[in-house]
Amino acid sequence: MSKPILIIIGTKGQALKMLPVIEELHDRRIPFHIFSTNQHPIKAPKILRKYQIHYSLSLREKPLISIKETILWFVECLKQILRIKGIINKYRIIIIHGDTLSTMLGLIAGKLAKVKVVHIESGLRSYSLLNPFPEEIIRRISCRFSDILFAPSDWAYSNLPKNKEKINTKNNTIIDTLSKIVIKKRQKEKYVVVTLHRQETLFNYLLFRECLIIINRIADIAKIKFVLHPLTEEKLKEYNHYDGLLDSHKIDLLPPQDYPAFMNLVANALFVVTDGGGLQEETYYLDVPCLILRKKTERQTGLNETAWLSKFEQRRIDLFLETWSVFKRRHGLGTESPSKIIVDYLERA
Repeated sequence: MSKPILIIIGTKGQALKMLPVIEELHDRRIPFHIFSTNQHPIKAPKILRKYQIHYSLSLREKPLISIKETILWFVECLKQILRIKGIINKYRIIIIHGDTLSTMLGLIAGKLAKVKVVHIESGLRSYSLLNPFPEEIIRRISCRFSDILFAPSDWAYSNLPKNKEKINTKNNTIIDTLSKIVIKKRQKEKYVVVTLHRQETLFNYLLFRECLIIINRIADIAKIKFVLHPLTEEKLKEYNHYDGLLDSHKIDLLPPQDYPAFMNLVANALFVVTDGGGLQEETYYLDVPCLILRKKTERQTGLNETAWLSKFEQRRIDLFLETWSVFKRRHGLGTESPSKIIVDYLERA
């Protein structure tokens, strides 16, 4: 039997996007193990509940809600990587995903154990080192030091170094996850889905307040379903905005949703407002308009089709709110599974 593949993940987003790759490996009986960093300690393992988490680099059981906690968690994981370096060395490939701190931990593990590293969702760029921070830096480092790069689009592929082993999967693996979710028919209730979760938004009071002003303006257009991440709820309370939103008859504050429920909510919305990059792609695949509350985005998927980058410029926000219904997908998605492309390649690597 060949050496198994090691998959290192830690966030909900990574779990969702790696799930179809993991299922493809499982179906082909290619041996693999999953290590979790517990960056999102509750959600990530739940998504992968069908598959065993072979090792946890952190024993943390609660979400990271401060910079100090994040640093302590990162150091804890590094210590575990150093302790089990000899075990990691027994794998033939390490797969890392995206641009999180867990991505960086997986890359460090591969380099220390001298194991070939595969980076999935490679080539995304905002072209600004500090925006978003630290994701753009992690993306560039992962691209520079990984051995095999899988890009999710033609544009992302064009950003990869010429001297690297690289493959274009055409679409993000999340499309395979979405294809397995039954989307309900559009409901009679008209609403807008809102989600804010990035630390660069939540830890910047002026920026966070600006987002809330935009959300309150949208509440005059339609009912808002504001899905709260734990850190978002905490910051709303800290900044004394939670009670006002709770009392509003125009805004429903919802707890975190499981992925199928959340995607059905998104699929049936008039439009979506988010500060995240993942929803930019998911709304493109679902053909739902999306307003991105960020100055820059590292993704081209859906941009200026289904997705509109606000840049926090009033004229751009006004344009979207006046014409949101015209933000529709103009291009086809193709039929080839990105997860199968990845596993086809790994099977030969």
